Amino acid sequence: MKKFFTLMMFAVSASAMMAQSNPKVFEAENSIDATMSEFSANGKAQMYIKNYDNSNGKEIFTFYADDFTQQGELIVQLESFTDSRKMEQREWQDDGMGHAGFTGDWKTIYDESNTIYGWGTSRITLKDFNQSCDDFRSIYLSQTIFNNDDKYEYIMPVYKPYSKYEERDQDGDGTIDTKVTISSMNIVGFKIVSETGNVLSTVNFEEGFEVEAFELKFDLILINGKRYLSISDNSSYPRVYYIYSIESEATSVSMKSVQRVAVSARYTLDGRRTQGERGINIIRMEDGTVKKVFVK
Repeated sequence: MKKFFTLMMFAVSASAMMAQSNPKVFEAENSIDATMSEFSANGKAQMYIKNYDNSNGKEIFTFYADDFTQQGELIVQLESFTDSRKMEQREWQDDGMGHAGFTGDWKTIYDESNTIYGWGTSRITLKDFNQSCDDFRSIYLSQTIFNNDDKYEYIMPVYKPYSKYEERDQDGDGTIDTKVTISSMNIVGFKIVSETGNVLSTVNFEEGFEVEAFELKFDLILINGKRYLSISDNSSYPRVYYIYSIESEATSVSMKSVQRVAVSARYTLDGRRTQGERGINIIRMEDGTVKKVFVK
């Protein structure tokens, strides 16, 4: 009984000591994250918190030591562009005799134009085929994926302006009564940028391949000592992948196109069409070849 009482007293004392210590307080739009030790110059992970300065279009990485003391910042300036939406429509008219529709004078329903900032540093998903096909760790900053210096590198989108014009028949009477004009930007490539601001490499997608920011997916593939960067449109089906070989030098990098790979159909073992169920999937590629993959 005496021994039990002593242990209980120790536990209470330890809890009191923890409660009296002053915790460090952080404010961030995202969680505490870290670079990967295997892609750092000194072999050590570096903690950081990523925040946004929305009014000035900046992405700010604040770095911390393993005792949570602040060590420095990396500020990424985002590109700005104009995003506009305009809708014109005929006024609604009703003659009181059963005839109604958008047949009146043209009127601007809304006309908005705003300066907005582009997407920030792109998230790369690690797929280490030497260890596991489903690693799923995220990379935003790296020192040794693209070259071998001690500077951080990251991926930024390359944008291209586009305009879209639509004419609609809202009331179904066979006459155009609505006009919509949209001007914005699509992603047509990417660039690898050093923390110094120097662009180490720029890749433009093939003609016609344009992706919305939320749908662009990057994967870093590691297999048998080789490194590849895979790019795909997350919204497309069948999914098309563009594979680039990463060829690093001391302070620069070249991205060489390897091939375009498309999945034309995916099936379960019993022959049912699927978009990716757990278990073994049968994938028929665009070139007619077939392979099996395991989906966790």
